[in-house]
Amino acid sequence: MFVQCPLCRNPMGLTFPLLQEHLERNHYIFTSAEVLAANMFSNNLAKQDVLIILKEFDEKNAAIQHMERDRIASSHILSQKDVTIRELELMLAATKTKASKRIQDQLKEILELTGRNASLAHEMEIL
Repeated sequence: MFVQCPLCRNPMGLTFPLLQEHLERNHYIFTSAEVLAANMFSNNLAKQDVLIILKEFDEKNAAIQHMERDRIASSHILSQKDVTIRELELMLAATKTKASKRIQDQLKEILELTGRNASLAHEMEIL
């Protein structure tokens, strides 16, 4: 015969070892599983205390899972932002390279024009 677990509503054993195993295996309650299981079989008041503890444990576990999901979501968002920043850095570097090439081309053109100007001025002096 089994009763429902107050945490997961799955069947849990009516014996101390089965209940302890259920708490350890299904709910990862290791350190206090033995004490909780023993109190479930000692008296009605202790059983009620265990049920309250298990419900509080379930609420805290749900809050931890929620925080973990939020942490993972935040981490994912930050990771996406890191990728976006890297892409923007690469675009900026490419833009700087193009701008630098244009500036170099313009400087070369200025030098050529200055040379032509000097050549034309020299021809004008000769004429």
